Amino acid sequence: MAGLLHGDLSLPAPPLR
Repeated sequence: MAGLLHGDLSLPAPPLR
């Protein structure tokens, strides 16, 4: 759910950091 925190929903694989 890190993608939600970073708002990287557009990216295929959101960064763990």
